[in-house]
Amino acid sequence: PVSSRGFVNITETGEKCLKWTEVPSFLERYRRKGLGHHNFCRNPDGRLKPWCFFRNTQGRVDWHYCDCNQGSVRLHGGQSTLDGTVEVYLNGGWGVICSSQWDDEDAAVVCRQLGNGEKGRAKHVTVSGLRPVPVRW
Repeated sequence: PVSSRGFVNITETGEKCLKWTEVPSFLERYRRKGLGHHNFCRNPDGRLKPWCFFRNTQGRVDWHYCDCNQGSVRLHGGQSTLDGTVEVYLNGGWGVICSSQWDDEDAAVVCRQLGNGEKGRAKHVTVSGLRPVPVRW
């Protein structure tokens, strides 16, 4: 089973996680499992992947698996796996990095995260009046 010690606190359905201390009966049952006065996703009972409690539309406590793709990066729309626009996954969707400060050093970080070596080259492109900043290798 997948464990988690990260800082994701959003379910796959976009619900904000409750603090584990808001469900004391569960907290008592799973001591020393990384639970406490925080709302980060965990997997204390060995399910398929990290999860958390949240309050559903009826106000009841419910649970759901967490969106563990938060903060992931990918290259999209390139001619190879080493080429494309850098996108970041946040709050259930992929978005383009827009920054005039984006440079080769930033591109190299993404390159390392994707396992594509140590160097990257940033190429700035203007699209539809916006300034999405793709990275090309």
